[in-house]
Amino acid sequence: MKKMNKFGFRQFLLLFVLVAGSLTASAQVRDTKHGMLTNGFWDNWFISAGVGAQVYSGNSDQYGDFGDRITLAYELSFGKWFTPAIGMRVQGGGLTVRGFGYGNSPYQYGDADSKGLYQERFNVVNVHGDFLLNLSAAIGGYKEKRVYELIPYMGLGIVHAFKDEHDRKRNEISATFGLIHKFRLSDAVDFNIEMKHMIASDDLDGVTSGRLDGLSTVTLGFTYKFKKRGFDKGLSEADVDRAVRASANAYESKIGSLERELANARNAAERSRAELERLRANQGNNVQSSEKHVVSPLAIFFNINSSTVSRKEKVNLKYVAEVIKSSNAKFKVTGYADRQTGTPEYNQALSLRRSKAVYDILVNEFGVSSSQLQVVEREWNEVPFNDMYLDRVAIVMDL
Repeated sequence: MKKMNKFGFRQFLLLFVLVAGSLTASAQVRDTKHGMLTNGFWDNWFISAGVGAQVYSGNSDQYGDFGDRITLAYELSFGKWFTPAIGMRVQGGGLTVRGFGYGNSPYQYGDADSKGLYQERFNVVNVHGDFLLNLSAAIGGYKEKRVYELIPYMGLGIVHAFKDEHDRKRNEISATFGLIHKFRLSDAVDFNIEMKHMIASDDLDGVTSGRLDGLSTVTLGFTYKFKKRGFDKGLSEADVDRAVRASANAYESKIGSLERELANARNAAERSRAELERLRANQGNNVQSSEKHVVSPLAIFFNINSSTVSRKEKVNLKYVAEVIKSSNAKFKVTGYADRQTGTPEYNQALSLRRSKAVYDILVNEFGVSSSQLQVVEREWNEVPFNDMYLDRVAIVMDL
């Protein structure tokens, strides 16, 4: 009987992992649809505490008085919201539980009643990690000042059962699932009503019967949210594409203007050379000429956490490559990364990869001489536009 119960509990744990992963994936897609941003590592951390009541359900508890099984409960949680809909936390809770049995529990005390039932009393501490799904944000989108939010969750952990004696301690894997009803009191504080149920192996109370043991809890409590709180509303993919297209069109127009200026400069240079040759022939003077081609900065944009140059941006690079090859000037390539995502150290390395990617395309694909190009690292944490999307960029300009 016990072997069948163990198998059933493993089946439940597998189902729990699959369901939690499915909920996490669907909520992440919903956040992307609403244009929400993931936040920094130190943003949206919280701590919660609550008190309430709990009822233990073991092998023979249903035969005893329900009111005698209600005991005080506490809980303490610490966690973080990664997106408006997805969070994780660690929670610990429990306290003394009471139950009933027929004389085969190590936690029984006193004499049997008229039904032959003995009272049981022992302590439990359940520590578990939970996947939190803010259903209100996942369905209705992110609203910073939403008064009520419904948050289902599931978690795995360890439940510790014990009494004063050393030979009465037990540790079992636990699975916890529940609902949080969250009421916003202020930017920093929420009021919570939490209802949950824990299940564990059938011998948590020291009695094996083939049925899972459980602990149902209802608590009232408060959550304090550390700064930074909330999420910055980002641009949708359509907004980003329009901004990139507008920028690309502007640069293409600028390149066309530069090409016309270059053609005019070439014609002027040819006329100057002819005039100089005429002067040398007539006066024998050694006159030297020089010409300098100036290229306005060209921005090559990248996707988040990427140093791959898109096909669209390669078109811009092809145009500027022709301008560079037709001049004797030298140019620099500087990569950048936004400040809102990633650590400063990672972003510095990403910036350098972006500049090298542009350098390699200009030299290896479009035939620009390496002597005319130089990769220049940005200053520490420097950004050109102070805009998260536009700062994922590499810029080519005169050295």
